[in-house]
Parts: sequence; structure tokens; C-alpha cells
Amino acid sequence: MDDTEYKLKGLNAGEFQRLAFELLPRVNDEWNSLIHSGAVEGTNITRKGTPDMWMRARNGRLVYVQVTTDAKTGKMYEDVNKSIESLLDLGMGHGATCIAFVNSEPQSKEVLRCQELCEQHGCDLVLFHNSKIAKALNQVANHDLRKKFLNIPLDVLEKEKTALTAPEKTKEKTSDPQIFVILGVILSVVTMVFYLSYESMIIWIASSVFITMTLVSVLRIYRLSRKGLFRSLDKKYKLALYTPIFSWLGALAVIFFIKYPFYSSEGIEMVRSKIIDHGMSGIVPRIIELFLNNTSDLTFLLLQSVSLWFLVFLVLILLAFEVFHSSHIILSVRRNRNNKELKVLSYINKRTSFSQSMVFLNAYLIVVAVLFASGLFVNLMDHFNNSTMAILK
Repeated sequence: MDDTEYKLKGLNAGEFQRLAFELLPRVNDEWNSLIHSGAVEGTNITRKGTPDMWMRARNGRLVYVQVTTDAKTGKMYEDVNKSIESLLDLGMGHGATCIAFVNSEPQSKEVLRCQELCEQHGCDLVLFHNSKIAKALNQVANHDLRKKFLNIPLDVLEKEKTALTAPEKTKEKTSDPQIFVILGVILSVVTMVFYLSYESMIIWIASSVFITMTLVSVLRIYRLSRKGLFRSLDKKYKLALYTPIFSWLGALAVIFFIKYPFYSSEGIEMVRSKIIDHGMSGIVPRIIELFLNNTSDLTFLLLQSVSLWFLVFLVLILLAFEVFHSSHIILSVRRNRNNKELKVLSYINKRTSFSQSMVFLNAYLIVVAVLFASGLFVNLMDHFNNSTMAILK
């Protein structure tokens, strides 16, 4: 048992209720509207009644929270049963959530009884036991609550942090990853401002170039086929001719999803409008607000900016590919083997020879850029987080 778990057991009922009221919204931002009905206002004195906290969720279902410091066997089941009875009296049992917040480690038999009881009435049970609460408090974001309720000095937190992260004295610290993260965020924000400020022009130019290059790539194969030369090429060269077609189409898909993503929200649209109206001065306060209120929205906006850089990198590769590879293939099938242009391109081609790794790199850039630009990556992250939370419950 660590110091956090040990000190949790020393909290009285009122302090433990207050801890639950402040910690639960941090664990799940959907619980940020809890009403603390089980305490006398402005004090740590509890009042009788069920539940200790409650709220109506966005889906209209009720969330009941029962907090107890009584480790007696059967106490948690008794509290859960009271919550369900209260919900049934209101006709709101189905789909409700019952949260048991206890500073002990209940036995598996009692937990299973509580789960069966909730399942019988269509309720969800969420259990916060001593070690789970301690784990939440030990997270850096909740150290202020650990200091406030358990009086664990901040210098202890710093010593723990230093012990885990400090390098050996004999090794010099070469770089700080946080610097690269900060620079990446700044670069993404600047990219976002630039893109939204010239969105229509960028979309039009990019779409025109990508469609044109796709047609050029198709025409190249068509001309070779008409001359009966395409079939005589090796598989490697055929792949080199097909790759630009699918790559330019992939680039077109990325720019489409940047313009019409699957992921959207009122917060994102507000940020977009602020950037268009005020440029950099419009995004900074909105970014801070999104960071505090909805990290998924902020993540989506930053990843869309990253997808633009992926797209730029892809286009540069494709343009180099067009010059150094596709042109060489076309020239190599001509009868004039002494062509000076051919010799130059042959020299370059030997040092930038086509390989399957280029196909994989193009495919990787396109797939990642589409995931970032469309918001599918953020949706997957949210789904994974929700699934993880459901398993941990």
C-alpha cells in the first residue's frame, strides 16, 4: 500500500465526499455537472439521503453517486440497492449509472452482487475503490487534489518525479522532448492559420494540380500502350508507372477530407471562424479554451495541420518521382540510345532507383494523412478511450 492509499483511509466521510465531488469530473468530463446533495453547503458535514451526488447526463439518463468510508461487508451493496430503489421510484432505472466511491477494497463476491443487481434493472455500475482512486490521484494532473485532501507535500511529488525521470549523472542531457512537442504545436497552429486564411485558393490550386497530374500519369501509360511498349516493360517499371496515378488520387482524397472531414463540432467551427476573421490573434485564445474544455477538438485541429505537412511531403516525393523515374522510363524505350537527356536521367536513376519502399512510403503518407485529415484517427482514439474506461469499470 502506497502513501496515497494509506492516507485515503484516514479521510472522514465529509472529506471523502468532497474528494469524490472534485475528482470524478476529472476522470470523466461527462460528470462535470454533479450536484452534491449529500453535504451541508460550505462544510465537510454530510447529510442523510440517497444519493450523495447526482446529475442528469446528456442522454437524459440519471447518474447516482454513493460515497462511503464504511468498509463493512455489505455496505456497498446496501448503498447501490438504495440508489436503484430511488431510481425505480422515479421511473428512471433503465440506462442509469450507479457510481460506488469507496475507500476500501471490496470483496469480489460483493462486487459481483452489485453488478448483478444493476444488470437486473438495466443500470450500469461504476466502482471506484481505494487503489483505483489512489491511481487517479497519483496522476500529475490530479496532484493538486492529492495535496489538498491528503496533505502530501509538493516537494515529495517532485522527488518522486525526479527519481523516475532523472538520467544518470554520468550522462549529459542532450535534448528535451517537450521542446519538440511545443515547436510541433506552434508549427501546426501557424499552418492552420495559413491554410484557413487562404483555404479556397489552396483547395482550388491543389485540386487542379492533383487532377492534372493524375491525367498526365494515365496519359503516359496510354501512349506507351498505343505504341505496344507497355507490355514489354518489367513489373518494376509498370509499378513505377502505376504508382503516381494512385498517389495523386490519394493526395486528392486528403485535400477532400481536409475540406469535408467526418469529425466536426461547434467548438471547431467557432475556431475556424475566429481564425478567418482575426488570424493568429483569433486562434490563440480558442486553442487554450479547447485545451481546457475538449482535447479531442484540439487534437483534431492539430492533426489536420499535420496532414497538410504530410501532403506537402507526398507531393514533393511525387514530383521528384516524375522527374527522376517516370521520365527515365519513357526515354529508355526510345530508339535513340545516345540521347543526352537519357544519359543524365540514367545517371540520376542509378542513385535514386525505384523500389517497393517508395510505394509503401507513398501509401503510408496517404493513409496517415487521410486518417488525420478526416478525423477518423480522433474518432478511433475516443472509441478506444471509451472502451478502455468500460473495461476498467
